[in-house]
Amino acid sequence: SYDYYIAKIRSDLNTGTIAGLPACAGSVITVPFTANIPFNAGNVFTAQLSDSKGRFANAVNIGTLNSAVSATINAVIPANTPGGTGYRIRVISSDSVRTGGDNGIDLTIWGVSSAAITSVATEFCSNDSLLLTAASVAGYSYQWKKNNINISGANASTYYAKAGGDFKVVLTEIVHGCSQTSNIINVIMRNQPSATIAAGGPVTFCDGANVLLTANTGANFTYQWKRNGTNIITATGITYTATTSGTYTVLVTNVYGCTKLSAATTVSVSSLSTISYTGLATAYNLNDAPASLTPSPSGGTFSGPGISGYTFFPSIAGYGGPYTITYTYINGNGCTSTISQQTSVSCVTPAVPATISVTGGNKKVCPGNSRTYSIAAVSGAISYTWTAPAGSNITSGQGTVTVNVTYNSGFTKSDTIKVKANSSCGSSLSKSLPVQRNNPATPANIAGQSFGVCNGSGLNYSVAFTSGITYGWSFVNGTATSISGGQGTTAISANFNVGFGVDTLRVSASNACGTSAFKKLTIKATPETPLSIAGSAAVCSNQQNVSYSISPVASASTYTWTGPANSNLSDGTTTSAGSTLVTTATSVTVNYSTSAGTLKVRANNACGSGSFRNKTITFVCREIGAAKNSLSVNVSPNPSSGDFVFDIDNTNAEMISIAVYDIIGKMVLSEPTVNKHYIIQDKLLLPGVYSVVISDGTDTRVLKIVKTR
Repeated sequence: SYDYYIAKIRSDLNTGTIAGLPACAGSVITVPFTANIPFNAGNVFTAQLSDSKGRFANAVNIGTLNSAVSATINAVIPANTPGGTGYRIRVISSDSVRTGGDNGIDLTIWGVSSAAITSVATEFCSNDSLLLTAASVAGYSYQWKKNNINISGANASTYYAKAGGDFKVVLTEIVHGCSQTSNIINVIMRNQPSATIAAGGPVTFCDGANVLLTANTGANFTYQWKRNGTNIITATGITYTATTSGTYTVLVTNVYGCTKLSAATTVSVSSLSTISYTGLATAYNLNDAPASLTPSPSGGTFSGPGISGYTFFPSIAGYGGPYTITYTYINGNGCTSTISQQTSVSCVTPAVPATISVTGGNKKVCPGNSRTYSIAAVSGAISYTWTAPAGSNITSGQGTVTVNVTYNSGFTKSDTIKVKANSSCGSSLSKSLPVQRNNPATPANIAGQSFGVCNGSGLNYSVAFTSGITYGWSFVNGTATSISGGQGTTAISANFNVGFGVDTLRVSASNACGTSAFKKLTIKATPETPLSIAGSAAVCSNQQNVSYSISPVASASTYTWTGPANSNLSDGTTTSAGSTLVTTATSVTVNYSTSAGTLKVRANNACGSGSFRNKTITFVCREIGAAKNSLSVNVSPNPSSGDFVFDIDNTNAEMISIAVYDIIGKMVLSEPTVNKHYIIQDKLLLPGVYSVVISDGTDTRVLKIVKTR
């Protein structure tokens, strides 16, 4: 049967008693077996381990032996074998194929925990360490090894590697002493880079300077410069130029990512002084005066062409440029500040002198006069050349800005005085000032009485005063006249004797230059012509009592008034029989007849009569007949500054005509009206004297009105 067959096979190959158990997983054991049949050469006996329940469904080969006869197999319990008490071991063969029976009793194997090592990396930098980690299992002890040598004191589940090498850990079960060795991790320690700073010059300097800092060199290094512990943006090169105070370091990184921060280098920067100077123009003439320079702060030195101390000399610098003038100042920190300006020196002809001024008298001169002439100094000029007018001499000051000139008899006509400015570069154009002979001008109008000097004595005549002038007075005819005082001056007194009628008084002005033309005044013994006749020039025929007047005339004793033909004149006391009235009055009334014409008046004195003043009289309305007493007119106010109101009373007609004439007889208003209360409005008349003629066809009235404004 099958069972018999199986039993028969098993009897052909039997497993003996196992030596070395119980044991730890991973232990070496011996497995004896008995071959009860012959096996072929090349046969391989294999020891197999069951699971912890003695089952061989998944048997594990634990050792082999090439043999054809009974023997012992040296076997190793797999290190990962779980602990258990029901294990069995058997032996099988390959030729012939036989499966031997198991060892016949349960075997105990003590399991060992896994001892795998984990790490986030296998490399680290020499200034760091690498964490190695094994599983933490209760009841086990740990021993870390480097290069298969125990590491003293490395007995925890973790270990920080501080050097390179092959690292593993052995886990030992404390109760049974079973051990498990982990995988090996090869750890590499990378060295830090060196990090040093070399300064390419002094690290203590003044503002505006710098020092080049250089890190140690090396292949594939990267750099980050820091100031006072803070990264300097974009400062990632092997060098850095420091310009400000601070503590500088550099972080050096190699290809493995290992870093090293250098020792600090301290840079100290001192501030410069703020300096300036004034007094230097941008351009000079070669002959300009030296320029004083004022620095701030003082105590430094100037340098450059034309410099001596704190002064710039254009003449020393010489023609050319631009020249750089530098002020250098060293402060208490030993820091040197400089500031420069540029200037140039030109050699140009001096400008034309400005206005020539004159002192010592008026500008006009005569032989024998002296005058002083001056100009303002011209920039860049070293001398001045004056040219005096013909007939004069420069008595002092030639070459300077002021000269004295004396005029002699050779100065016969107006001329000019000239001056030009000179320098080593040339001369300017001349500036001129006209110099006029002080030929005396014809005196101004003669002031004094020119009419009505009849038998007068001690009458005063004068002209305006001019300094340095003498005046010669005379009468052209010299008949019945004499100059009683003031000859040679601006004012004289004259006498007009009996028999004097008319003569011409004349005066001339004289000085060292000569004598002027005469200023003349005609003088008459008779009175002056009256200025004007006031009164209406527009009247009606047969108009009565029309008033006229004149202003009084000096020296007049009487006035002769003459009216148109057939008129009569009255001074209020006397009425002329004809048309002429001699009276002392300056106002008269005229009764007109039927003839218009000329009203005239003249002044009279003991020596005779003056000329007539005429006024043309025009008739502007028809003849006024005998009063019919049919028309009565009143006007108010009169004079008026506004309206004129006429109250009219007539008995013969309803229609009334009204006409207004100005003083020269021009009609300014005419209209018919039936209004017995008639108004001439303010806006219709300008200020003046007007004649108003009012008629009802039978009777006529003429009234004078005066508009004041």
